[in-house]
Amino acid sequence: MPNLNLYVPPQPLETKTYHLQTPKEEYDLNFVLPVPEFLETEDGVRLVPLVPSLHAQILFPLFSSHPSMMRYLPYTYTTLESFLTFLEERRRDPGTLLWVVYDLSLILDGKEGGAEVVVDKENRERIAGMVGLLKCNDENRWGEVGHLAILPPFHRSPINTHSCSLLIRYLFDTVLFRRVCWFAHADNTPSVNAALRLGLKKEALLKWERCLGKGKDGKKLEGVLEGLREGEEKAGRWGGDEIRTFLDWGGMIGGPEVQRLLMVCSVGRSRRGRWGD
Repeated sequence: MPNLNLYVPPQPLETKTYHLQTPKEEYDLNFVLPVPEFLETEDGVRLVPLVPSLHAQILFPLFSSHPSMMRYLPYTYTTLESFLTFLEERRRDPGTLLWVVYDLSLILDGKEGGAEVVVDKENRERIAGMVGLLKCNDENRWGEVGHLAILPPFHRSPINTHSCSLLIRYLFDTVLFRRVCWFAHADNTPSVNAALRLGLKKEALLKWERCLGKGKDGKKLEGVLEGLREGEEKAGRWGGDEIRTFLDWGGMIGGPEVQRLLMVCSVGRSRRGRWGD
């Protein structure tokens, strides 16, 4: 008698404008952990939870104008509808929360260094990109920093370091996690170095850790080219290696890592981390 297996793979979400008109007070973040109104370093960086009706139409054209940002990411969004669908897919995962990054250090209009800088019309604060928490597991007390998309005009600033340090401190200090991970494409040296600057340590090189989306650069095997996996070859879904870095709560207690995290929140006029109620 054959075995019974009624598994049906989940269907991808229909591409449409999810929550484009949903006001903030009605938008369910659906996150497994308590969500503050903001995370902030004084006069430096502010993170606020991403709400599509407030942020999507600002973020999407910014990301679209810098396609190189997507090089090492496993996903691509080419329209506002596909970006909103991406946001909705992440919202439906209770272990994921996306944040919008604001640069509070300067208030500018127009252009900086030849690159357009979009200014929040209400707060006059510069939007520097997006960061995220994912795979947050309240039962086992660990999570990951990811979905990092800081705009190129801010790459030579400490924005990414400050943003990620706020997320790490939130996980350790506020929700008392024991472990934080950071995954980076093995060829993405800037991302790996950014993790190391924050005190994370290399833990593993994960070979063939993920299949990449169609059109993404990745690893190929001679066997694939010879037709042993002709379907994948035709689909163009090559693989990618990942470097996993981590920081645990043992390293945070009195170790050099905590000093690094405190330092990045003390740039300028004594920028200390501040959490909104």
